[in-house]
Amino acid sequence: MIIWGIRKYSIYTDIDHGIQCPHCSDKEEGVELEVSRKHLRIFWIPTLAFRKKLSLRCLNCGSKIKLKSLRDSEQVRLMNLKGKHRAPLWQFSGLFVLAIFIAIMIPVIQNSNAADLEKIKNPEMGYYLRYRVPGGGYSSYYIESVSKDTVLLRPLELSSRKMTRLYQIEKLENHSDSLIYWSKSDLLQEYTDGSIYGIRVD
Repeated sequence: MIIWGIRKYSIYTDIDHGIQCPHCSDKEEGVELEVSRKHLRIFWIPTLAFRKKLSLRCLNCGSKIKLKSLRDSEQVRLMNLKGKHRAPLWQFSGLFVLAIFIAIMIPVIQNSNAADLEKIKNPEMGYYLRYRVPGGGYSSYYIESVSKDTVLLRPLELSSRKMTRLYQIEKLENHSDSLIYWSKSDLLQEYTDGSIYGIRVD
């Protein structure tokens, strides 16, 4: 299960006494400025960042102030202020974790694919060949026997709508007694085309 959520992180805050509130006309108390950014958090780690936001709040009347309600010169000054302040690197720590994870997983996946290809080229009795069912779903073949050029398969009589749930029905007693004969070259072609996507070895 993946735990995720969205949280706002403050980048910069200040009190500006140069802005007159368009609601109460006060200028002495000042206006609270905040530059913030929302992040997608995965397992509480900030990962993906959304667009920065500038928030204005009058400290006298508490009203939120829209940037468009201010004079053009103030709008330009505040937009420059917003662009000047950037989020600290720790707010992107999830991206670094993700990059490290991908760097670790790439060789693992490559080695796994190489191992599967070797099993396809040299199949053995007892292998489960997992394949995509045309129209949707996942199922498997059980290798009953192997000769010099031919592979004898028992198809699974059931299919799973989810790849991750296939193991729940992938049992020998659920495979048909009807046998399918494939040449080893056909088996390799099915794997190359992506119809067969994985191999389970007990």
